[in-house]
Amino acid sequence: MLKDTLLKFFKLENLVHNLTGFVETRFELLKYEVREELAKNAAKIILMVFIGFLVTLFVVFASVAAAYLLSEYYGRLVGFLSVSLFYLFLAMVLFVMREPVVKKIEKVIFESIKKE
Repeated sequence: MLKDTLLKFFKLENLVHNLTGFVETRFELLKYEVREELAKNAAKIILMVFIGFLVTLFVVFASVAAAYLLSEYYGRLVGFLSVSLFYLFLAMVLFVMREPVVKKIEKVIFESIKKE
């Protein structure tokens, strides 16, 4: 009661009403901006997963083709074994170099987030 009387006395009732409306509108705008960013990032993630899937299929089929090609020249066992040893070597190199690789990936992700 006293609050209403003071607000009317100092003619601050409209100011308080407008300020409340401004804060509510700003909060709604913030919610829409967050939803928009989430939608953009979700779309990017879905696209990257799909591209990763296609690249994985390419690598699998290229590996089988390389193994068959090598098996024509050196025998079936040697062809498939050499392709599998190549992937084992690649995995070992990535395992040994995992810290710099992780830091590089973190930097790329951070830069892409910072850019937006």
